[in-house]
Amino acid sequence: MLARVTANNDAFGSAFEAEAESYEHEWYLDSIAVDPNYQGHGIGGKLLAALPRYARQAGQKRIGLNVDMANLGAKKLYDRYHYESVGIKPIGDRMYFHMQYELDKDLVLA
Repeated sequence: MLARVTANNDAFGSAFEAEAESYEHEWYLDSIAVDPNYQGHGIGGKLLAALPRYARQAGQKRIGLNVDMANLGAKKLYDRYHYESVGIKPIGDRMYFHMQYELDKDLVLA
């Protein structure tokens, strides 16, 4: 839709094509945040622990997300919950680790 709109508008020069933030065959988590006043209390971990249920309900076997390469605290949290870096993605003017969690793992970890 956006490419169609921008293609018909001289202000853009050419059609805008947004780069996909997600990989194929993954349930993509667009964003997750915990108020800084409540970080370090396990809330982020509880949110991550709840995600597999929703991904499974959507018929997926993998969760994907992007974490800003400058946000090492978030990266450590995802690492702790067994998300693996599978690539690096430029989004806008920033670079992100693309991370995935294989849902089969939580059956083994439980």
